[in-house]
Amino acid sequence: MSFTSAHNDHLDPDKHLHQDEEPETPQLTPQQKAQVAKLRNEIYRLKTRLFAQPRTPITKESLFEGCPEGDFEWDSEAEDVGNAWNCGESDCETGWHESIQVIERGRKDGKTWFVVLEDSDSGSGDYQPCAGWDEREGDEVAQSILDDLWFHLYGRSIEHFAGWAEYCIDAAITGNDPLDNWVFGNSCEPNSAIEAARDNVKYLRKMKRLQTKHLKPKKLRPNEHSSILPSSPHQRRAI
Repeated sequence: MSFTSAHNDHLDPDKHLHQDEEPETPQLTPQQKAQVAKLRNEIYRLKTRLFAQPRTPITKESLFEGCPEGDFEWDSEAEDVGNAWNCGESDCETGWHESIQVIERGRKDGKTWFVVLEDSDSGSGDYQPCAGWDEREGDEVAQSILDDLWFHLYGRSIEHFAGWAEYCIDAAITGNDPLDNWVFGNSCEPNSAIEAARDNVKYLRKMKRLQTKHLKPKKLRPNEHSSILPSSPHQRRAI
């Protein structure tokens, strides 16, 4: 069982190097249109730089740092806030979805597993393995598998802030909030949506200043989710 080639299209680094055609924004003022264009350009630029920066290879030892010496089994809880992504399907009613990640990790009789599972449409409960290995199933921990995990740990963190920034921009343009980002607090109107997008871009800038070599997978305790994020992680609910 190998998941190296199974990571989702919205996590594919090549996809970040292209920009979609600019949609019409008739309801925005000229100033708001300029703000949206500036934010989009910065998101594109920051993502490109973050995905292109030198990477410290993920190792099996680093993923199991802090784990018990003998047999153990740790399954993380689902993320409180997942990643917003757009499927781009013309027949999709909302276009936007929220993916939720969980990680299963353990060791038994000397055989290890580290499996990333993802529910690409939050709430469906359809968690599918997308990266990692399971030596109980005969997998070998090849470097290609460890390299692929980068996109589901570090890369996912980049996509977290970029995806929510792009979602907020879309909300500013359309007035739609299919992921219920504005359940509490301010209504979904252009100024508040643009400000929310700007907040997410601020976190992308912080990630830009971080060197990959200074980032290490968080030590997990039982039922704790792994997340490679800057301090003060994004809270998507608009308040």
